[in-house]
Amino acid sequence: MPLCRLKIALAYRKGGKSDQAIRELITMRKDFPGSTTAEEASYQIGRTYFAARRFDEARKADEEFLRRYPASRQRDAAQARLGWSLLNLGEYTSAAQAFAAVRHESVYGPFAEALHEELSSGVRIPRKSPVLAGVLSALLPGAGQFYTQRPREGATSFLLNGSFIWAMVELFSHGSEVAGTLLGFFETGWYSGGIFGAVNDAHKFNRKARKDFVEKLRNRYPLPAGQ
Repeated sequence: MPLCRLKIALAYRKGGKSDQAIRELITMRKDFPGSTTAEEASYQIGRTYFAARRFDEARKADEEFLRRYPASRQRDAAQARLGWSLLNLGEYTSAAQAFAAVRHESVYGPFAEALHEELSSGVRIPRKSPVLAGVLSALLPGAGQFYTQRPREGATSFLLNGSFIWAMVELFSHGSEVAGTLLGFFETGWYSGGIFGAVNDAHKFNRKARKDFVEKLRNRYPLPAGQ
C-alpha cells in the first residue's frame, strides 16, 4: 500500500502536477510516522519542489528532512540539493556552507567540494544599480538604458524625448501656450516612463546575470541524474 501511494505521488510529479504530488507525500508522512515510508516521503517532498523550481519551498523541505533524518542514506543528496536551492535563491554564502556539508566520499562529494571552493573564493556577478539607472535617465533621457546595455531603447528614448522637448519649446516660443502645455503633459509621461523603464531594465539585467551565473555552474557541476 505505501509503495503504491508513493508511485502515485511520483506519477503526479512526472506529469507536472507538483501540488498533488506534494499533498500525497505529506499525507503519507503523517500516515506512517517513524517509518522508512515517512522518510522517503519527506525526501521526495524536497525533490518535488526542486523539480518544480520552487526553490524556497525546496530549501525548507530539505532543511526539515536533514533535521529529521540526519543519518539517512539520502542525506548527501538532500544536502547537495539544498545547496542548489540556496544558489538559485542568490544566497551564495549559505549555498557554500551547504555544499561543504556534503560528505566527500558520496557520489555528490566531488562536485559539492568544487562548488564550495568556487563560491567561497568570491562571487563576481555583473550588476547594474537601479538607482543610478533612474538618475541617469532623469538627467539625460535614454542614458539609463545605455547604462543597462539596452542601446536601442536608449536611442529611442533620447530621440523621442528630444523631439517632444524641441517641439514644446518651439510652440511656446511662437505663442502657442495651449498646444505647448498639452505637448508638455505628454512629454512628462514619456520622460517619467523613461526613468521607470531604466530602473526596470537594471532589475532585468541583474536577474539575467544571476540566472546566467547559476546556469554556468549547473553546466560545469551538474547534479547526478535523477536528483
